Amino acid sequence: MSQSVVYGTRGAVAASQPLAVAAGIDALRAGGTAADAACAAALTLGVVEPMSCGLGGDLFALVWDARQQRLSALNASGHSPAAATLASYVERGVATGPGKEIPLTSPLAVTVPGAVRGFETLLAHAGRLGWTRAFDAARRHARAGYAVTEKIAAGWQTLEPKLQRTPEAARAFLSGGRAPRAGELVRLPDLARTLDTLAEEGADAFYKGEIGEALVAFMNAQDARWTCASTRRTGRGSPRCSPCACSRVSTWAPWARARPTRCISRSRP
Repeated sequence: MSQSVVYGTRGAVAASQPLAVAAGIDALRAGGTAADAACAAALTLGVVEPMSCGLGGDLFALVWDARQQRLSALNASGHSPAAATLASYVERGVATGPGKEIPLTSPLAVTVPGAVRGFETLLAHAGRLGWTRAFDAARRHARAGYAVTEKIAAGWQTLEPKLQRTPEAARAFLSGGRAPRAGELVRLPDLARTLDTLAEEGADAFYKGEIGEALVAFMNAQDARWTCASTRRTGRGSPRCSPCACSRVSTWAPWARARPTRCISRSRP
């Protein structure tokens, strides 16, 4: 066995970066639920491991309510923009037929990010500390800076060519024109300002405010043909199930052999 088993009696948080784990533990110590801890950790990962996950991704979660003996699942995957029709893709040179697919690096493969609305829904459904509190650690590390860990530095360097292809990504995540090395201090002031806006104005700021407009403008510069209506479709909905909302919560009957884990959350780029 290469690592010792970790035991705990008051809760546990697992993530790929210690600062994200600390953010989750802080949420638990403040009296938060597993949902509060998961959101705090995931938002912090978007800062300390930005090449792997972040606000532009999606979110999925399983939440076990021990009191009600009920398991809920949250699907906060983004929907396709209104212009994502087969005809429009053929018009732009996308090959159709068996075995054909849109390249993952193509702007036509991008869906409207669902993570931010997912955080909102998860916290409303199963959180206790509130929306703003979930952003505390992420905002602090984005502004004050953090030392890049060894494995994240290696992953960042691997993605360096991909980030260099987009000037905006290179400016934000390749300080000095390269990926940071292990132990180097990284500050992300642009991301800090975005997190400030979201923490203070709510999830709608991502989809309907200046951030949403900037997102649409960027995608259209890549010939994605988005509209502000595409991002606004992720409107505020019930944390239960809403056909017009990006975030949906589905509930199953209790699992007889469910593990004692209270919440599992993951966001992807």
